[in-house]
Amino acid sequence: MELVCPTCCGAMRSESDAWLCEPCARRYPVRDGVACFLEDADPFYEGMFTGTRHAERPETFPGRLLLPFRIAWSLDMHYTALLRRHLSARHRRILDLGCGGGNGELLRYGAEVAGADLSFASLRNAATVYSCVAQTSASRLPFPDDYFDALASFNFLGHVAPDEKEAVYAEMRRVLKPGGLALHNMETSSEGALFRYVRRDPEFYQRQMIDLDGHVGIELPSRALQRFRDEGFDVVNVRRDHVWYFFPYGQAKKRFDDDFSRRNLWLRLLLQLDHAIENRPRLQKAWDLVMGVPSSLFAALAPLDRTIGLSVALRKRN
Repeated sequence: MELVCPTCCGAMRSESDAWLCEPCARRYPVRDGVACFLEDADPFYEGMFTGTRHAERPETFPGRLLLPFRIAWSLDMHYTALLRRHLSARHRRILDLGCGGGNGELLRYGAEVAGADLSFASLRNAATVYSCVAQTSASRLPFPDDYFDALASFNFLGHVAPDEKEAVYAEMRRVLKPGGLALHNMETSSEGALFRYVRRDPEFYQRQMIDLDGHVGIELPSRALQRFRDEGFDVVNVRRDHVWYFFPYGQAKKRFDDDFSRRNLWLRLLLQLDHAIENRPRLQKAWDLVMGVPSSLFAALAPLDRTIGLSVALRKRN
């Protein structure tokens, strides 16, 4: 796979343990299969998302019956459904942006899959499945112009700070071929009732909804879609992920186990349920399956900005 220098955009030559930029003579080391373009790892993200996701193949008859319910709730399955709907064999070169440990689903399509991430530990795992991985900022990607047939990201864009979004979106557009496909499952903010409730306490909202997961760049769904259009992408398809009245198991405990949250009746009930099924994995799976369906139905009917999360397919405007 071809790389370019993220500093001067010059062509680079691969050596045994480094990539060398011929025009500016910069040398970027390769460690454990990871091309390193950052001097320092990001302390927040280093080692956070190291697991390699494997392609979903519900081979059994019960697995096929449950698949629509799993897609209704699981964000992983929303993303898998997005990839399967839009990717094909003609998308031979794919970029996984914010790749973590890699995603086996992309290997079903791309003959060459590249990964970019901030975390070295995550990329070390991704290097075992991808053709090329780079520890780099998404605002300075080490890939040539018009290079990829498609790019994809899972829960990445909500981590891009507002003052970096323009540069990151411009890079996504630069490395995609004309008419190239961009597929994103992304976190958003919301005007839904529970979001309005937690925003009553700005300190709580910042701590539990932003800082906890690094969601420094979440914005309303309508604003997110308009940003894509402004940055040169046409919106091909949009799926709203959820309404925030239903949570997968563990989310209530993670975010709302405090006195402020317990003053809200619905949050208190969800929190009690999380604690009640804490050591009952079968009930946890049953809860996720049952609640996923009404969540998706409500999301399809609700106003766009009352929902949370988007699965979106875009095409680079020529």
